[in-house]
Amino acid sequence: MRSLILGSVLLAGSIFDLAFSASTASPKAHRLTRRANPSLDSSFGASDTETQQINNAFFDAIELASYAVVADIDTNGPIFAKYFNLADKGTVRSVFMSIMGNPADVMNPGTTGNDLLGKITVTRSDPDGDCAADATLMAQLTQYDTDTPLLEVCPGAGFGHGAIGKDPNKVVCENLGDTVSWRMETLGSILLHEYTHYTNLVVPPLSAETDDLDDGYGPINTRALDKSLAKTNADSYSWYANEVLWSNICSKSFNDPAPGDDNDPNCSGTVCTATKANP
Repeated sequence: MRSLILGSVLLAGSIFDLAFSASTASPKAHRLTRRANPSLDSSFGASDTETQQINNAFFDAIELASYAVVADIDTNGPIFAKYFNLADKGTVRSVFMSIMGNPADVMNPGTTGNDLLGKITVTRSDPDGDCAADATLMAQLTQYDTDTPLLEVCPGAGFGHGAIGKDPNKVVCENLGDTVSWRMETLGSILLHEYTHYTNLVVPPLSAETDDLDDGYGPINTRALDKSLAKTNADSYSWYANEVLWSNICSKSFNDPAPGDDNDPNCSGTVCTATKANP
């Protein structure tokens, strides 16, 4: 049910049992507390801003997956059909469940985050120079089909994105407008995109890790993509989770994205990208 006072989805004892600020309708506290996180390499400082951002993002990625898993319990189930073939609902749900760590009870997930996430190392050092070469690139997962992937987060397009209701660069309801747009993107949703590239994490339920299909990035293209291909496209998972989470947190239905709603200023005013690569 919905609380008209708090503007939140209330499912007792669940991930949706959130506290909200009455003045901003943005999250103050979250119920997910224990998770398996990737490790940070030596390019990160002990307490600098980007270290704080990436630690927030680890949490947010799992929260996004959690909202996607239980979306059909609430009134936002129809969002699924905007991104995926309805026949693929079980497979898509299983991908999000795997990222969560396959909890026995999705309403009380307990430990959240698959242990395999702990095998990922995150760097901001741009070892291949790909971030410097492409202003639209937010992140890429290299060695994605090994036991120890390396997740490169780009300094501008990646770290330019904030967190769900948390500083720095917090993303909150009052700043989102009325349409599904780039404003919903967080560093956590970027990580979620990259997690679906991790072979050991998503195979099975998928037959192979996700790809980045041509014209498959952003809120407009992911909706326009051939639905029979969507379960193989990484950004389809990210944008489905984005819309579900913000529709619930903001207690509103967002309008379809309009032309220009995927032109992210963090990516030089165009559609952002995120990839996988084997060096």
